[in-house]
Amino acid sequence: MILTSLSPQLFLYQEKPPFYAGGLYYESIIESILNVGSHLIDDGYDEFIMITADPHVLSTRLERTTGFLHALETKGKTCKTHVVADDVTSDALRDLLYNELRFGVRSLIFVANCFLLPRVYLALKDYRNLMPDTIGLIGFDNTEWTNFSSPTVTTIVQPAYNEGYQAALILIDSLKGTNEQIPNQILKCSVNWNESTKQHN
Repeated sequence: MILTSLSPQLFLYQEKPPFYAGGLYYESIIESILNVGSHLIDDGYDEFIMITADPHVLSTRLERTTGFLHALETKGKTCKTHVVADDVTSDALRDLLYNELRFGVRSLIFVANCFLLPRVYLALKDYRNLMPDTIGLIGFDNTEWTNFSSPTVTTIVQPAYNEGYQAALILIDSLKGTNEQIPNQILKCSVNWNESTKQHN
């Protein structure tokens, strides 16, 4: 994720920089998904299910879905993709997953949107005892509850706090005119491995 200063009052957050910033380490959301996806595919899941809102509405949605599909492709795997409405209910998701999950088949569920993860988790209420060996679940952010649920949920975490902190430093530096901060800051995502998947800490 890249943070670019456009003016003393305006900042641009991007998942992927428009150019390579030499000397700075960069890991895009796609690269994070590729790394995580590779680990989870190697864990031996038989089938893969992706649940997403319309990926063409936002570039972040498209990058997440593309990254997961690419991770599967590199391992010779495919997935069933379900594009759902933004206002889909947990009950509707429960019915969807009931028709997808099969006895004796290990399935990994990838939820591409932060707002859908808690609904999918509720939809899986009757299946949580099967995590992580038979059913795996991974999504994004939601750390306010995913570390305290039972089972806890594995998520890819975007550096929201660090974004704000670095933006403040760049803004103060720009207002003071000290030029001590690099205007293009590249921030790394992290993975919060939890009980809904096998852990790879």
